[in-house]
Amino acid sequence: MTAGFNPFSGQGLPDVAGALAEFEKQQARLIKLQEDISKASTTVDSDNKMLTVTLDGNGQLREIKVNTTQYRKMTPKELAEVLTKTLRKANSEHLKSMGELMGGSPVPNVDFEDFASGRSDFGELLQGILDPIIADQGATTQKPELKKPRPQDDGWDHDR
Repeated sequence: MTAGFNPFSGQGLPDVAGALAEFEKQQARLIKLQEDISKASTTVDSDNKMLTVTLDGNGQLREIKVNTTQYRKMTPKELAEVLTKTLRKANSEHLKSMGELMGGSPVPNVDFEDFASGRSDFGELLQGILDPIIADQGATTQKPELKKPRPQDDGWDHDR
């Protein structure tokens, strides 16, 4: 053994107790979040109040309720449009409520609704994750300039 080194002194060793406490705190937070999601639901009405759509906490369709007989006067296409629009509205409301439940986006500087729906640009997602890490190191990031495709791009890089 090296003289003066005490393996039980804690010097130079990671704070295992602190890490375990943080892990347990995050685990309890996730368990509560799962419980809240399992109890959650989102209900929206169509613009004309003909339909009510309910989604469960996972965003899965739980119920479609027909509130009036207006559908009898509609063409199949019109009915499908009302249903589609109402389902999209329900999905959007569901994503908003999940964002509130989670306390925002898990990725800094990225809107939760865009993140959860897949509308976020992958480069922006990556930038949102890396920027805080890089800032901790005292550096900055720059977005690379992307070449614009030629009008009739054949897939080959002609600029090499």
